[in-house]
Amino acid sequence: MKSDSNKICLVCGSTYEVSGLKGLLKCSRCGFVTADLNLEDYDFKKIYGTDYFHGNEYINYVFEKKITQKNLRSRLNLLLTYVENSREKNMFEIGAAYGYFLELAASCFSTVAGVDISEDAVKYCREHFGYNIVSGDFLDYKMDADYDVFCLWDTIEHISKPDKVIEKISSHINPHGLLAITTADIDSVNAKLRGNNWRQIHPPTHLHYFSAKTLTLLLQKHGFKILHIEYPGYYRSIDLLLYKIMSTRLHKIYELIKHTGVQNLDFYLNLHDIICVIAQKS
Repeated sequence: MKSDSNKICLVCGSTYEVSGLKGLLKCSRCGFVTADLNLEDYDFKKIYGTDYFHGNEYINYVFEKKITQKNLRSRLNLLLTYVENSREKNMFEIGAAYGYFLELAASCFSTVAGVDISEDAVKYCREHFGYNIVSGDFLDYKMDADYDVFCLWDTIEHISKPDKVIEKISSHINPHGLLAITTADIDSVNAKLRGNNWRQIHPPTHLHYFSAKTLTLLLQKHGFKILHIEYPGYYRSIDLLLYKIMSTRLHKIYELIKHTGVQNLDFYLNLHDIICVIAQKS
């Protein structure tokens, strides 16, 4: 498999060099980090098929709805502090998955819509919520309107061309509209301490690794000004934690623990390696 090591940095246009992390390249000027892959070798619709939400990245995304929405509600509450008269505004989510955020946001905005690469996720969203969500690449999606708010929750790192996505958003966002993004921070203390073992490094699902600096540069490049940056924590499912730790080698013990009911609990954790940015179109 050939790599894309000759490509230019999507943030500043400079060149990449080999980074200190296996399989990743780093911009020689701005420090943006990306996977050393030829993305044409990958069928992303297959990567984000049913298995992604049921057994690969998640145990069962349907069963994890409660904990997922608990985290999404915190993001929505933060976003709404920057949206005036939200019930008069429309919102578009890129990477809408099963529609869990759309369900929460529907009561706060005049209309909600979205797109996701996963056909399985979009099918679920349509069947259970009936929202205007389309399966496919956002860059191929024909916008039928401009929007007041765009959201990319834990999504920008998955997108093959995030610079083009931000550029398209910039062209289809209403004056003074808002863009909300969460993604992992490659410059965080935890990322530096963990190195190649940092949990966020797993191409080809995670392709790009931003920092507060490089994400700010990309957004400013396309006409956005930063309103808010924070490092939010997350509620974690104990069931998911046990699954990831024990199911591969200690499957029998994992099954015994499940019968205790402890897997229904959750806990709050903040490793300060996830960044949340809210930006406004200048």
